[in-house]
Amino acid sequence: ALSMCQTIMSNVGLLIIRNSTQQPSTASVSEMVDSDVEFVGTSGGDSRGAIDGDLQEPIIPSDLMNELVAAAREIELELCERLDEKAEKWRVLEEAGGGTKMALDGTNKNAERNSVVMVDTTPEDEMKMPSKETAAKEEKDRRKRKEMNGSTETGINFRYHEVASRCIGRIDSRYRMDEYPFNDPRVISNPVLLPIIKHMLGGENGNAELVYAGLIFSFPGSQNQPWHQDGEPLFPEEDMLDVPSYAFNVFIPLDDVTDELGPTEFLPGTNLSERAEEVNEELMKWAMIESKWSAAGDHKASMRMVLGTEEDEWMSRNKVVAPLLRRGDAMMYDYRTCHRGTENLSQSETRTMLYLMYFRPWLKE
Repeated sequence: ALSMCQTIMSNVGLLIIRNSTQQPSTASVSEMVDSDVEFVGTSGGDSRGAIDGDLQEPIIPSDLMNELVAAAREIELELCERLDEKAEKWRVLEEAGGGTKMALDGTNKNAERNSVVMVDTTPEDEMKMPSKETAAKEEKDRRKRKEMNGSTETGINFRYHEVASRCIGRIDSRYRMDEYPFNDPRVISNPVLLPIIKHMLGGENGNAELVYAGLIFSFPGSQNQPWHQDGEPLFPEEDMLDVPSYAFNVFIPLDDVTDELGPTEFLPGTNLSERAEEVNEELMKWAMIESKWSAAGDHKASMRMVLGTEEDEWMSRNKVVAPLLRRGDAMMYDYRTCHRGTENLSQSETRTMLYLMYFRPWLKE
């Protein structure tokens, strides 16, 4: 099973490990099977496209998952409160109450705390900006990604040490990731996930280092992200040089991910250089013209003019997949695989995703 996982990841750049055999009843399952993206799940039931993993227990124990969800909700409320104090734009739908979740009893959990915990208690500013050197590196990386993907990170209007906007209505937070329950070994060294990750990062003698952990909050009304890759090819100066995987991102949804909440879309196979170059060339052409048409609100016309196809046709031709996940599932992808978060069409519910980034030990970013 480990060798099959490695084969799938090498060829497709995406792997899903189901917490149970119950699959979402949508066309996305069939589309993913047609695109050779495989599921790993428990035995029995509807196992179309699945590898029997014989999982007898949840990937993350239920009691721990409940603690993760509760802690994420506290963080969401706290961050939104602090961003309001900073007058940062993160809301999309004002009528949705800022897009924040409330406790199950309908009360704001922060009201129950003795005091508001600051995001970063430095004398000058509780939410600190990165150093000049860090900011310069991040700007350089942003420009590289822009050149590679032919798009801009639309809507990024703030970046602090613990939290940054990723597009309008979507924030990325690493706040409190060094605390329980997020640093629990059953999360960061998960006995189901880690052996697979290590194998895919070096075979029998593979090893992996957790370099990032965080939460992505996609608020009601959030926009589609630009298509992007999380990192550059290892040797960008070498055309068409494919090397084995050296970095993976793992998504663990803390909510069921429905079409309405906005699943992450992937372009399978873009972890491979030839496929990535082909797709990025089209996306770059599209993005250049799209920016000129966006003011007129004719998004589809831009793609038709540049690529001779409508967006739906382009996505079908490129076998775009948008996995619908249940809380506690795990989705792994090569960080070279092109993807984007999609818009949250809900009027009141935030989509919350825990992510874990693993590198080969020698890789530094």
